[in-house]
Amino acid sequence: MGIAMLNHEMALVVKELLKRRNVDLSGCCHDFLQRQINGRLKQIRTDYKIGTEHQIYTEHQIHTEHQIDSGQKNNPKHPIQTVTEYYEYLQSHPEELEHLIDSLIIQVSSFFRDPLVFNYLFCKVLPEIIASKSASGEPSIRIWSAGCATGEEAYSIAMQMGELLEKSRTGSGIGIETSLTGSGTAIEKSLKGSGTAIEKRLAGNGSSMGFTVFATDINEKTLDNARKAVYAPEHLENMPFKYIRHFNRIGNGYSPKNYIKQPVTFSRYDLLDKKSYCPPESVFGGFDLVLCRNLLIYYNTRYQNIIFTKLHRSLNDNGYLVLGETEMPTGQFQDSFTRISDCCQIFKKINI
Repeated sequence: MGIAMLNHEMALVVKELLKRRNVDLSGCCHDFLQRQINGRLKQIRTDYKIGTEHQIYTEHQIHTEHQIDSGQKNNPKHPIQTVTEYYEYLQSHPEELEHLIDSLIIQVSSFFRDPLVFNYLFCKVLPEIIASKSASGEPSIRIWSAGCATGEEAYSIAMQMGELLEKSRTGSGIGIETSLTGSGTAIEKSLKGSGTAIEKRLAGNGSSMGFTVFATDINEKTLDNARKAVYAPEHLENMPFKYIRHFNRIGNGYSPKNYIKQPVTFSRYDLLDKKSYCPPESVFGGFDLVLCRNLLIYYNTRYQNIIFTKLHRSLNDNGYLVLGETEMPTGQFQDSFTRISDCCQIFKKINI
């Protein structure tokens, strides 16, 4: 579709995002953009109504100092009804750009989201990658989490990789699989556990094999949250219990321990960037596994092809690609990947 295919008002808003925040959403589906912008218009109208009612109320308080909070000071002088008026509002209220970006960039995430996918990765894909690397004598496994949101996917893969590499090194199960005894304090005990086996594995002790997870997103605010890595309990609902000991309790939340965070690097990257085919942090791509889930559905076919070109080029020969449950390689790339699972959207790059 592109900017040229959007109506005039929508194109102005998209251009403003690109100019002010270097966020290119010109390839997003028109209907999706319209829904999200309409959502912002509705929220602004609600804020306007609340601000007006607050002002009327305070004006009737004879002995009360008239004061409107900063959020209400930024409200428009009249309710915004059209996209054109919204574009004009953006000109004088640049902070609204951040609210718009937040609404346009989907940030739904949790640890081990879609458990079936992660089970397949753990039982089939990751062991094959490790075996292949070991056979060829290569010392490093490279993984890309594209559109990583707040980082749960990247840390989930890091925990799985740590467990599998330790299992590969020792030829047996690892310590975290040992049953916890006692009742009532199981979680507290597991949180106090040292996680020694995986800690050594991620620190590079005992084996020459290592790995890095390059996690990228277009939203800098989201990336900041990923680096802080403090998660509400509901984000851990799909996580296997054996991994809970790799978290510290911080207030009412949970945070991965440092040895889980160490192999994960976060950086801003736009999948529509025309200057590169992979995240600059990774230098050259060369990924053994790429996860790009539930992102392509927001782009039209033209821009999906641009993204698939990057994903395909950045993957090593025989590398694996994980997509969202409703996503498939686009037409020109259907012959570049073969689906390896009937239950998950996991593909293997075909060497031509």
